[in-house]
Amino acid sequence: MNSYKKDGKEKKVEFTADHNLRKEAYLELTVNSVKGVTSWEEVKKAEVPKEALKKINSNS
Repeated sequence: MNSYKKDGKEKKVEFTADHNLRKEAYLELTVNSVKGVTSWEEVKKAEVPKEALKKINSNS
């Protein structure tokens, strides 16, 4: 999946969840350079950094 850092830079990540995720949800990921995604949580659109949100909106 495509993800974006706070500054809007794209980062490709892969992860699995033990349940279905809500469509159009915004997720905040914690990513370790060795282990990959170590945790995640759903956040509100207002909590997404502006630069990341610009990239998300330009790709939809």
